[in-house]
Amino acid sequence: MKVPILDLAAFTRLGREANLIVLAVGLASIPFGYLTIIQPIYLKSIGIDEASIGIILSVSTLTTSLLIIPFGILSDRYSKRWILIFGESLTALAWLIYAVLVDIVAFYTSAFIRGLGSAAIFAPLAALLAEKTSKDNRTVAFSLSSFASMAGSTAGAMASGIPDWIMRELGSGVVLAYRPLFWASLSSPHFPHWS
Repeated sequence: MKVPILDLAAFTRLGREANLIVLAVGLASIPFGYLTIIQPIYLKSIGIDEASIGIILSVSTLTTSLLIIPFGILSDRYSKRWILIFGESLTALAWLIYAVLVDIVAFYTSAFIRGLGSAAIFAPLAALLAEKTSKDNRTVAFSLSSFASMAGSTAGAMASGIPDWIMRELGSGVVLAYRPLFWASLSSPHFPHWS
C-alpha cells in the first residue's frame, strides 16, 4: 500500500488575500491567549466571587452562540467587511471597559458586548476565507487558519504572567498590573477588511 506524501508546497499556493487573513487570525489570537487566562484571575483578585465570575464568562459565550447565525445572515445580506469592523469595534469597547473601570455591572456589560463582537467577527470570517480561496486549496487555507489561531493563542498565553511580574518587580497594585494587557488587546491586529 502506497503511503500518501504530505505536499508541503500546497501551503504556499494561497493567494495574497487568503494569506493575509490567515496572518490576521494568528495575530488577533494573541490577546485571546492571555485574556482567557487572566480575566478570571483578575476578577477574583479584585474581589468578585466565583459565581459572578462564572456568569460573566458565560454571558459572553451565550451571546456569541445565540447571535452568530443572525450575524452570518447579516454579513451575507449586507457586507462581511462592515460586520467585521462592527465586531472588532465592539470587542475593543469590551476590553476598554476592563482597562478603565473596576465595576461588576461594567464587567457584565463588557461580557455582553464582547459576545456581540465575537459573533460579528466569527460569522463572516469563515465565509471570507472561503471566498478568497479556490476549491483546491480551501482545506489548506482552513488548516493554516486553525494552526495560526492555535499558535497565536499559545504565544498569548505565555504573556499571562506579565501582571504577576509587574506586581512582584514594580510593586504595582492588582488593577494597574493587569491594565497593560487589557490596553494591549485594544490595539491587537484584526482582520483585513475586504467586502
